[in-house]
Amino acid sequence: MRYSFSWLIQTGMASLLLLPAISLACTCADPGQLSEDKVIDAMCTVDAIFVGKATDLVSTSNQPRLVRIKPITVFRGDVSKSVIAETATTCDQWYTPNNSYLIFANIESGSNEISTTACGSTRFTGDMARAQFQLNVVEENIARIDELCGAAESGARQIRIIRQDRDDRNRYQEESLRLLKEGIKRSRTDYEQALEDAKTTREEEK
Repeated sequence: MRYSFSWLIQTGMASLLLLPAISLACTCADPGQLSEDKVIDAMCTVDAIFVGKATDLVSTSNQPRLVRIKPITVFRGDVSKSVIAETATTCDQWYTPNNSYLIFANIESGSNEISTTACGSTRFTGDMARAQFQLNVVEENIARIDELCGAAESGARQIRIIRQDRDDRNRYQEESLRLLKEGIKRSRTDYEQALEDAKTTREEEK
């Protein structure tokens, strides 16, 4: 699912419009377990990272819903003024007044638009109540992000991510198999106990 943000300059205030593209589903490939490497990798591939607070509803008439967001802390990119976020579908990021958000975004090439998606490197956009891990990684690494995004660091990080995802999948499969075996064992035990109870009942009836 893709969302496009359009920067509008009006009376000295930059606004941000969130325009969802047509999509048949809001699902994407499983990103695997969250890790510091994945957040850093996302930091290297987006143009803007900032914390913003949804201050008030601009419009709630039908759809879309417009919410004003005030940048609080900008880690990367030129995001210095209030923005307007538009939510038009259930697939969009839903901004609630008085809540703060950590936002990862890309600037569209050759235009004045930036975008974020439910998948890929910008998927870390979210309510601060659920984005503390990502925020900690950003704060701890933003000062040396250029170094971390170098070819050598990026290559080593990609290898770690691939290995971690593989290990996570293997652990998940092993755990699923263990639970399946335990379930089969319990079912057999319950079945044998049921047969024994039935046998005992028949003997007592005789």
